[in-house]
Amino acid sequence: GSIFVDAERLEIDGFGPSGLNANGLKQSQISARAGPGSAGSAPGALLDVRAESIRLTRSGVISATTFGAGQGGDIVIHTGDLLATGLTSGANVIPFNGVFARSAVDVRNTSGRFGDAGSITIDAARSIVLRDGGQVSVVAERSTAGAITLSAGRSIELSERRAGIAPALGFADGTQEPPNTRITAQALLGDSGTITLNTPGRIVLLNSLITAQAGGRGGFINIDPPVVALNRSVINGKANGRDVSVTIDAVARLVRSDDSRILSKNQNVPPDIDLSGALLELSASPFAPTARLGDTCGVLLGGNYSSFLVVGRSGTPVEPAGLMPELDLSPFRLGR
Repeated sequence: GSIFVDAERLEIDGFGPSGLNANGLKQSQISARAGPGSAGSAPGALLDVRAESIRLTRSGVISATTFGAGQGGDIVIHTGDLLATGLTSGANVIPFNGVFARSAVDVRNTSGRFGDAGSITIDAARSIVLRDGGQVSVVAERSTAGAITLSAGRSIELSERRAGIAPALGFADGTQEPPNTRITAQALLGDSGTITLNTPGRIVLLNSLITAQAGGRGGFINIDPPVVALNRSVINGKANGRDVSVTIDAVARLVRSDDSRILSKNQNVPPDIDLSGALLELSASPFAPTARLGDTCGVLLGGNYSSFLVVGRSGTPVEPAGLMPELDLSPFRLGR
């Protein structure tokens, strides 16, 4: 069956007071699962979540997983804002933080067949924010991974600020599972799905990763906002030694730090912005003899006038050619 959630606000706080679950994890979650004895080629369960605000904090999870030959379910989320965060400490203890569609190996599955992982679609009217280990991830251990499609009205932001987390570039070869914030469509042995990120605003990555790695064929990565900023981050387009297509809108502004990488020779991306080339030299010296402020002393006007200038440290008058407004002290009384 399918699971439908419709709420004004949905909060899943993962690190609760209960003991460890059967998988050795202490988490709260909404999940749709196909067990190790599942079979058949029919689509897995649909997990449909609709809420104005969704907060997955301290490793809260929304997931659809198959442990058998049955197909994994798809996840569809419609929201105003989505926030997913991991734990602020012990980052390597709980690896699942956020939204997951998975096909996982279970020793109780003796069929020798493994269902494909489902797809994830998130449509946010405003923002999608993944922070400190938060993830949107499709992973298939021995089958094909589904696609990831994220759309946001304002921005998609990934950031990793926890102490002790290694730089994202250190996990670029795919030999280790990164604890960093990430968007992943990954198939360890099969083909991976595509990653599509759409927003009319900006996409910002800080010490984070976007990857479509696969043991077979990798899916393409398509990023389509007007601004893309990479700070100590990685877009990994390597799949089984081959280069996955990585595309960023040709008219987008791409800003990336020296320690950020787009790992694919098959990339269609705009050139990095060189801010030094955007600076213009002034055509005239600000110290020219004619560049003088007008004298605003009230004595020069004749009559009974008083005047003073308000300046900051090394500042200039508010209006060099005008009078200051009157300082009205009538509501105050002077006393001893």
